Amino acid sequence: MGIFPHGVGTVRTDDIEIRFGKAPAEVNQLYYFRLVDTDWRTRKAAYSIQFEAREGEDIYSGVTLTTPLFELRAPRVRLTVEPSRVKVRILSRVS
Repeated sequence: MGIFPHGVGTVRTDDIEIRFGKAPAEVNQLYYFRLVDTDWRTRKAAYSIQFEAREGEDIYSGVTLTTPLFELRAPRVRLTVEPSRVKVRILSRVS
């Protein structure tokens, strides 16, 4: 747990893989990462997502989520988009 000014690296568990870039990151709980995009003004899009299936407006299965700060591959996630942030909740660790 702590603050990582130069990024976290890659985190893997079960069918989840998160490859972090070199953005500052805070890890303050076991599987809770908070990233700071220090260059957000230059970005056109916050993220892109590829998925196998979608449930309702915010739940995706077979996901690859790519942002300027990290890439996430996970079996199932909930994506909440707010005006000042994007929150990703991993809902399943295995396919």
